[in-house]
Amino acid sequence: MSEPIRLLYAEDNAQDADLTRTYFEREATDIHLEIVEAGARCLARLAEQSFDLLLLDYYLPDMDGLAVLAKLRAEGRTLPVVMITGAKDDETVIRVIHAGAADYVLKSDGYLATLHGILRRVVARQRSRSLVDGDSVQRAQRILYVEPNTMDAELTMGHFATTAPHLQLHIVTSCLDALALLIPGHGFDLVLTDLRVPGMNALEFIHEAQQRDIDLPFIVITGKGDESVAVAILRLGAYDYIVKRDGYLTQLTHSIDHALHRSHLDQTTRRLNVELAALNVTLEHKIEARTVELKREIEVRKLAEKTVRASEARLSVTLEAAQIGIWDWDIVNDKFYTSSTYSTMLGYEIEPGASDRAVWLERIHPEDRQHVADKIADVLRGSEEPYQYEVRIRHADGNYRWVNVLGKVVERDEKGAARRLLGVRLDITERKQAEAHIKLAAQVFEQSGEGFLITDANRNIIMVNHAFTVITGYSEAEALGNIPRFLYVGRQDTDFYQAIWDSINTQGHWQGELLDRRKDGNVYPRWFSISRVLDVQGNVTNYIGIFSDISQHKQDEAHIQRLAHFDALTELPNRILLNDRIGIALSSAQRNRTSLAVLFVDLDHFKNVNDTLGHRIGDALLIEVAKRLKSVVRDEDTVSRLGGDEFIFVLPGTDAAGAAHVAEKLLEVIPQQYQIEQHELVITPSIGIAIYPNDGEDFDTLSKCADVAMYRAKRDGRNNYRFFTAEMQASSARSLQLENALRHALERNQLELHYQPQISLSDNRIIGAEALLRWHHPELGIISPSEFIPIAENSGQILKIGEWVLRSAVHQLKVWMDGGMAPMTMAVNLSVVQSRHLNLPAMVSQILDEAGLSPQYLELELTEGVAMEDPLGAIAIMDNLHQRGIRMSIDDFGTGYSSLNYLKRFQVYKLKIDQSFVRDIMEDPEDRAIVGAIIRMANALGLQTIAEGVETEGQLAFLREQGCSEMQGFCFSEPLPVDQFEKFVRGNAGLDGH
Repeated sequence: MSEPIRLLYAEDNAQDADLTRTYFEREATDIHLEIVEAGARCLARLAEQSFDLLLLDYYLPDMDGLAVLAKLRAEGRTLPVVMITGAKDDETVIRVIHAGAADYVLKSDGYLATLHGILRRVVARQRSRSLVDGDSVQRAQRILYVEPNTMDAELTMGHFATTAPHLQLHIVTSCLDALALLIPGHGFDLVLTDLRVPGMNALEFIHEAQQRDIDLPFIVITGKGDESVAVAILRLGAYDYIVKRDGYLTQLTHSIDHALHRSHLDQTTRRLNVELAALNVTLEHKIEARTVELKREIEVRKLAEKTVRASEARLSVTLEAAQIGIWDWDIVNDKFYTSSTYSTMLGYEIEPGASDRAVWLERIHPEDRQHVADKIADVLRGSEEPYQYEVRIRHADGNYRWVNVLGKVVERDEKGAARRLLGVRLDITERKQAEAHIKLAAQVFEQSGEGFLITDANRNIIMVNHAFTVITGYSEAEALGNIPRFLYVGRQDTDFYQAIWDSINTQGHWQGELLDRRKDGNVYPRWFSISRVLDVQGNVTNYIGIFSDISQHKQDEAHIQRLAHFDALTELPNRILLNDRIGIALSSAQRNRTSLAVLFVDLDHFKNVNDTLGHRIGDALLIEVAKRLKSVVRDEDTVSRLGGDEFIFVLPGTDAAGAAHVAEKLLEVIPQQYQIEQHELVITPSIGIAIYPNDGEDFDTLSKCADVAMYRAKRDGRNNYRFFTAEMQASSARSLQLENALRHALERNQLELHYQPQISLSDNRIIGAEALLRWHHPELGIISPSEFIPIAENSGQILKIGEWVLRSAVHQLKVWMDGGMAPMTMAVNLSVVQSRHLNLPAMVSQILDEAGLSPQYLELELTEGVAMEDPLGAIAIMDNLHQRGIRMSIDDFGTGYSSLNYLKRFQVYKLKIDQSFVRDIMEDPEDRAIVGAIIRMANALGLQTIAEGVETEGQLAFLREQGCSEMQGFCFSEPLPVDQFEKFVRGNAGLDGH
C-alpha cells in the first residue's frame, strides 16, 4: 500500500470544501484531508504540523493564494503547492506558475477527478526528488525549445523553473533557427518543438535533423490531439507526442526525463559496443608490447645486479644509461642512489648523487605507506627475497600514478643482515587503467539487458552473456562452440543471409530485424547488430553480435496501429478509418451512380449521465450503445464514433427509404433500458440524415448536412430523426452568421440594455426595473433576444455577455441612485450557463463591490426550467447568493414542473408569473385559475409575486383583486433605453415617491 498523503486545503467556500471532502472520502482514501478557511490559519497550521502538500484556493478572505505562496517561499519552505482557481485567463495561470506553484487546477465540470490525479503526481514527484537529492546532484540538462507562441514559452519556462530546475530551456521561434544552433559541440541534450511552426513544421524539422545526423531525442507538443499526426511523428523517430491539455506541463516534465534517460542508455550501449570491439584489439597489442617490455626489464635487472658488484663508477654509468627507474639503497649509510629516469618518469627534476629517501617515502599515497613499510621490514628480516609490490606515488602534477617496485638484497653482513638493496621501478598506470576498462566492459557485457555473443573468425561461439541465455533459453554450455545458425527459424531464404554477410564483409557491420527461435520452439522477433573485429593486418579475428527481444515493441506498434484507426473505448472506427472508408464508398457511388446515406447520431442529455453518475458509468453506457449501433447495420456499412456521444453512419447503396428504415431501427433499440452496474439507464437518440448526391457530393458537405438535420431533430423534441432540407441549411447559415457577428458585438458597442419598470400593485409605486438585453446590428438590424441568446449559450459567449449585462445594470442603478433617483430593485436574468458556473456568487459580489451598491438592490432571476433541471445545484447557488444578501426570484413560473418539496427549499422571495398565463386571463378560465393558484400558493409560502406581460386594465384589475404583489408590462410602460427610462421615472414623481 502506498504511503498516505497529508493534504492541507485552504478554502473559504464551505460548499466547495464539503464537495471536496465528500469526494476524497469516497474516491481518494489515500489522501488525509484537513481544511482551513483563511490564509492566516493556513500558515499557522503549517507552522504547527508537517504536511506533504498544500492545496490553495486563489481567492481567500484575508489574503489571496499568491500571497500565502509568497510567504511560504520567503520562509524557505519547499512544500509543494497546487493552486485551484475558477479563473481561466492565461495571465492568472502564468502568475500562479511563476509564483512557484507545482501545478494548478481550474474549477470546471469534473475537476475533482482531475485534481486527485494531479495531487498524486505532485507528491510522487516531490518524494522522488527527495530520494535523488539524497544520493547525488542531478546534472542540468539543456533543452532546445522551438515555440513561436511567447505565452506558451514563458509558461513552460516558469513551470520548469519551479518544478524541474534541472531542465534548462533555450527558446527559439523557428525550426531554421534551431537547425542553425544544432552544430557540432552544440551542448543540447534534447529538442522540444511545437508541431505547427511557421516555415517548417515539426515533421519536416525532425526529418531534416536526421539527414544532418543530429543524434538527439525529439519531443513534439501540440494544441490539438490528432492520431494520424501522432503515428507519423512516432514513426519518424520522435520519443514522444504531448497534447496541450490541463496539466500537460507535468506530463511534459516526466516525458523529457524519460526521453533523456532512454537517450543516455542508447548512447552508452552504442559507445560500449565500439569500445568492446576496439578493446579486444588494443589489449592484444598491449599484451604483446608488455611482454617485450617485461623481458627487457628482466634483462636490465640482471645487468644491474652484475654491474653493481663491479664498481661504483660502473654503477653510475649504468644508472644513467637505463631507460627504467633503477634504485640502489645503501642501508648501512642510508644513502639512496637512483637513475635519471627514476625521477623524470614522475615529472620531477633529476637529483644528482644520493637522493633523500624520506622525500620519496612522503610521496607515497597515504593509504599505501603502511603496506610499503611492512614490505621493507619483511625484506630486512630476510623473510622475502626477492620482493615486489604495487604502490601509488604522487606525480609532479599532483595526480597519483601506479608504480610496480621490484627489489632484491644484493649484499649482507656476516650475520646475514641486509646491507644493500637493488631494484627497479616501472610506471604501470596504463596497465591499471586497462584492467579497469576490461573489468567495466566485462560488467557491461554480463549485466546488459541485451544479448551478447562473440564468435571466432570461423563463426564459432566463444562467449555469451547472461541476457543471451535469458532471451534464447540456451545455456552458455549449449551455445559455446556452435555456429549461431541453431537460432535461425528458416523463414528467410539463403539470399537474405548472404546479403547480411555481404554487408558485414564490405561495411564491417549489419543491423536489422530477424526472426529467431527460442529453445522451447517459440519464434520471436529480435533486433540484431553484427560487427566484425580485425587485427592490425586487417584479418578477421572475431564477430560480435548484440541483440534484443522486440516482441513487446512489435505488440506496441500493433497497438498504436489499432489506436490510429479505432476508437479506444468503443472499438468503433475512428475519424481516420472513417475518412478512408467514406472515400471508397463515395468513389463506388460515383462510378455506379448509386445513392449513399450519411446518418449523424447524437445521444440526448448524455451529459447528465456523466455529471450525475461519473465518467466511468458514462463510458460503460457508450460501450453498450456502440454494440447496439453495430447490431442494426450490414457488414459493408460503417459506424464510427466521432467523439463524446456523437456517432456517424455511412450506408453505401442506401436511399432515403433505406436510411429511414435504419433510423427507425435505431430509435427502437437505443432507448431500451441499460443495466450499468446498479443503475438502470435509458438514453434516446436524435438522428440527422443526408443523402448522396442530393445533399452533397463529398463527405464534408454530407456530414455537415446530417449534423444540421440532427439539430433540427433535437429542436423538434429529440428521440426522432429528420432528413436534411434547404430550410434547415438557411437556418444553420443564419445561426452561423449570428454566432460570428455576436463575437464582436460587445467590443463594437452593438449591445445595450433597456429597462422595463416594475410597479407595486398596492400603491402604484415604481419599485424596480428589469434589465433586458437588446442587439442592434448595423447590417442585420435589430435581432431578437429569443434568437441570439440560445446561440450565445451554445457557443460559450453567454458568460462574457452575461457578466457585461450584470455589471452594466448594477453600475447604471448606482448612477441613478447617486443622481437622486429613489432606490429601487434591479432585476437581471441569469442564463442556463451562468447559473451552473461555480464562480457566479463570487463574481456577483465583486461587481457589487466595484459599484459600491448594497446587495439588497439586486434581484437575480432564474427560470423555473433551469432550477428544476438540477434542483440540488440550484439550491446550492441560491443558498450562497442568499448568504451574500442577494435576492433571487423564479422566472416564467408555471411553465415547468416544479416540485413543491424543492420550491420550499429554494432561497427565493418572489415568483414571476409567465406572460403566457397573463395574456388570456380575461378570456380563458383555466389561465385565471392557474394565476390565482400561483398567487395564493406564493402568499402561503410568504413569497412575493410579480406578473409580466400585463397589457390591459382588465388584466391589471384581476391581478390586484387576486392579491398579486407587483406587475410589469405595456399597460404601464414598454422596455425603455437608459435616458428614456430615467425621464419616465422622474416624470412619474408621484409614483416614485418624490
